Amino acid sequence: MTFNDEFAHHEMKAGRVINLDFLNTIGFPYIDTFSNLGWLNYLGLNVAVFENLVRVFYSNATRIARIGGENCFHMNMFKIYLMGQEIEVTRKLIANSLDLSDDGIIDDESLHVDDIILAQKVFNDENLPFAYSQVSRLGMYDCLLHLIVTHILAPFGTQYSTIRKQDYWWTYMIKSEKKTNLAIFIFKDIMKVVSQTESTLVYGMVFTCIFTHLGIDLSYDVATIQSVSTHLNEHSLKVIGYAENADHEWVKKTGHAPIDPNEAALRGDDIVGDDVGDGRGVGPVD
Repeated sequence: MTFNDEFAHHEMKAGRVINLDFLNTIGFPYIDTFSNLGWLNYLGLNVAVFENLVRVFYSNATRIARIGGENCFHMNMFKIYLMGQEIEVTRKLIANSLDLSDDGIIDDESLHVDDIILAQKVFNDENLPFAYSQVSRLGMYDCLLHLIVTHILAPFGTQYSTIRKQDYWWTYMIKSEKKTNLAIFIFKDIMKVVSQTESTLVYGMVFTCIFTHLGIDLSYDVATIQSVSTHLNEHSLKVIGYAENADHEWVKKTGHAPIDPNEAALRGDDIVGDDVGDGRGVGPVD
C-alpha cells in the first residue's frame, strides 16, 4: 500500500474542541466526573492538526516485527518511521503524551450485555421496556454528553442521531465513574486503522500531542486550526434545538424549523434530530 494510493485520500477526524468553560456555565453535570476520571486535560485539547504527518504516520505504521528471525504481529505495539525516527507506539506512549493514567478497565466487555440492560443502567430505570436508539430521546445534558462520546471517546461512525451500544457503554462508564483506561481504547482505535479494519483517520489532535512529546519537528507540515463552528459550545446547543431565554436558561425551542442537514454539514454541525428531549439530562447511575 502506498501513501498516494490510500491514506492520502482517507477521511480524517481531528477530534472535537470542547469549550469546558461554557459547559460549566450551563451546569453540565459531568465536568467533575471527567476530572475524577483524569480525563479533563484530554477533553480540553485545543491544538492544531498536522494532517500530512498524520497521514504519513498511518501509512508507515506496521504491526510486523522480526522476532527470532521470523515476522510476527504485535498486539500491543506497532512501529513507524517518521521524519527519520523509528517510533514504537504503545498505550504507554499515548498515556504519557496525553497526560492520562495507564490504569483502569481495558476492555469493553459490557458491550456484550443486552442493550436493554445497558439502557436501563444509563437511564437509571429498571422498568425501561426497550433501549432508545434516537438521540432525540435524551435531555440536553445527555445530548451534549453523547456528542463527546461519539466525537472523542468512540469516534468511528457518522450516525450522530443514533445511540449505539458502545455509546450506552461509555455513557454508563462515565455516569458510574468507573475508572477506564482511556489510553488503551485510543491505542486500539488507532490499531484498527493500522490493521485496515477501519478507514477513517481518527485522533488528529492526539497525534499532535504524540509528535510534540517525541520532539518531532512539525515545521515541515502546515498546521490546520479547527474552525470555531466545529467546537462543542453555545452554537452546538442551538443546533440541537435549544435557545437561551431571558433568564439565561437554556430551554428547548418550540416550533423551530427543522435544520437543513446539508447547510449544517457545510458548517461542520452535527444533526441529532429536531425533536430533542425536554429534560436537562438524567440522574447518576448507581
